[in-house]
Amino acid sequence: MDCFCVKRVAQAFPKEAIFKANMLKEKVIPIFLVVSLLAPVSLSAETSDTQISLPTAHSAFVIDAANDQVLFARSPHAKMAPASTTKLLSALVILDTLPMDQVITVPSSVEKTEPTQIHLHGGERFYVRDLLRAVLIKSANDAAKTLAIACAGSESTFAQKMNRKAEALGLQDSKFQNASGLPAEDHYSTVYDLVELFQAAEKNDFLIRTLGIKAMYITSLDGRRIFLKNHNKMLWSERKKVIGKTGWTRNARHCFVGFIQSGNRKIYVAVLGSKKKWKDLHYFADRYLQNSTSKPQVMVKNQESYNIRQIQAALRQAGFFKRNPTGYFGPVTRHALIRFQKAHHLNPDGTVGVETWQVLSRYL
Repeated sequence: MDCFCVKRVAQAFPKEAIFKANMLKEKVIPIFLVVSLLAPVSLSAETSDTQISLPTAHSAFVIDAANDQVLFARSPHAKMAPASTTKLLSALVILDTLPMDQVITVPSSVEKTEPTQIHLHGGERFYVRDLLRAVLIKSANDAAKTLAIACAGSESTFAQKMNRKAEALGLQDSKFQNASGLPAEDHYSTVYDLVELFQAAEKNDFLIRTLGIKAMYITSLDGRRIFLKNHNKMLWSERKKVIGKTGWTRNARHCFVGFIQSGNRKIYVAVLGSKKKWKDLHYFADRYLQNSTSKPQVMVKNQESYNIRQIQAALRQAGFFKRNPTGYFGPVTRHALIRFQKAHHLNPDGTVGVETWQVLSRYL
C-alpha cells in the first residue's frame, strides 16, 4: 500500500468540528452530531433509547485498508507522546540490524528499567527473536533497551537510528529519544504517522505474527522460562481480528495502532491520548465494519452545524419523512434523504453536504 497516498488524502482536510444537537423536549437523550470535513461519522440507529458514544481519544485516525479512504480523523497531526507504540519502530530498526538467531547478553544496566518489564538479569543470554517477542507481546521495556544497546552500543545512539528510519518511512511529525516509549522530552509522534508506521511494520511477517500471539513462553539460553501475555485484550474477541501495538503511560494515556478486520473488511486505526482505548476501538469497529444499511452514516461537508431534527423536519415538510422529528439519524431518515436527493437531482449518497442542505433548508 502506498503510504504517501494516505498522506495526500489526509492533508487535504482541515480539522473537524463537533456540534451539539438540540435537546428534545420529552424524555429524549441529548445527542451530538459529529461534523467532520475529514470523513463521515456514523450515528446510532433510529431508536428512542440510543445515545451516541464518541471516541475518548484526543487524537484518532482511521482509514479503509481497501482504498486508503479516510474514515475518521481527530487532530491527526497533533504531536503527542506515543508510549509503547514506539516499539514498532524499534522492532523495525532491530530487524534491519540484528539476525533473529543471534545470541545477545543482557547488560546489568537494564535491571533498573521502569516497567513494564520481564525482569531481565545482567549476564543472561537470549536469542534476538525471543527478546523481540517480549517487546511486542509483553511490551517489555528492559527487553527493548537490551536490544537497543546490542544494536547500537547505547540507547541514545539507537534513537538516532530510529529517527533515520522514521525519516526514511516518511514520518514527518515524529521524533524519538528511546526504544521503549517511556516519557522523554522531545519524544513524540502523531496518529497519522503511526498508521504509516504500522503499514510499514505489516510487511514483516515475523512482526505481525508476533503481535497476534495471545500468550507464550520464552526461554533464556540458561534455561529460565518467562511467560508473556499480550496487552492487546481484543485478541480474545471472537467477532473481529484486532492486531496492533498498545501503549500507556500516565502522560500519554492509552495508545494503540493497528488494524481491525471483520470478514473481508479491514480498517487501520491509531489513537493517542485515549481515556478508554478499548471503547474507542469498539466504536470504530462497530461503525466502519458493519453493513452500511444497518449502520447508516451522515456526513456534513462544511463548517455549519446541521441539526438532525431540522433535517427531518425539512424532509417531512417536503413529503419524504412521515414521522415526527426524533433527532436520531437512522435507516428511515437515511432512506428518506436518498429519495429526496433523487427527486431533486442531487447525489443520492444519503449524506448531508452543502448542496443537499441548500435545497433542504428551503423547506424550513
